[in-house]
Amino acid sequence: MLAKTGTAEYGTKNPLQTHAWMIAARGDLALAVFVEAGESGGRTAGPILREFLERAA
Repeated sequence: MLAKTGTAEYGTKNPLQTHAWMIAARGDLALAVFVEAGESGGRTAGPILREFLERAA
């Protein structure tokens, strides 16, 4: 499996809010998870992506 996580800060609040995302590929399946207001790619989007992949197996 290949995977990459990321975050992007946005808004004007202090501290800034964070978009969280993760993309992954396994075999012929590729997907992306985007969470509008999340902590980090690994902590927020990662568990969502893992659950999807486990159910797709």
